[in-house]
Amino acid sequence: KTGADDTEAKALPCIVLLTGAFLLTYVGLEVAFGGYVDPFAVQQLQLSKVTAAELTSVYWAALSLARLTATLVTPHVNHYRYIQLHLLMAWASMAAFSLSESFPLVVLSTFLYGFALGPLFPGALLVAEEKLAPEPLDGRAAGFTVACAALGEMLLPLLTGLCFDWDHASF
Repeated sequence: KTGADDTEAKALPCIVLLTGAFLLTYVGLEVAFGGYVDPFAVQQLQLSKVTAAELTSVYWAALSLARLTATLVTPHVNHYRYIQLHLLMAWASMAAFSLSESFPLVVLSTFLYGFALGPLFPGALLVAEEKLAPEPLDGRAAGFTVACAALGEMLLPLLTGLCFDWDHASF
């Protein structure tokens, strides 16, 4: 083995671990927001159950629209910058959501948050694949990253619910 082979062999687990950690966090945030925006809207924003359900639908529709848009845009953009832009948009939209006092701003920030999160899952896998080139993302590595995503899907909504239950004043 050469020094370059050793570096590549060490990079593989690091890239897979980073991708797994990113997807654990990302999917957990995606599912936690999707699950808690409805009760939050009813309890904190005093919206009707129907309007709160519509707000949840706005979020999931925006996420789906962003994934569809990403299929058209990603072949033509720098993938790292695209992910950075969407992470910044997610942060800004959550800041706007947390400061929102008007219903139109809540709807807009919810839409923007869903749209910001949409391309992050496929984008993370694409970046991991690029970093691993010329070797493809093998079945074990892909399985590990998807298992991390599923772990985040389970843990972050649970932790969010426990936090809301613990701090009765906020929810």
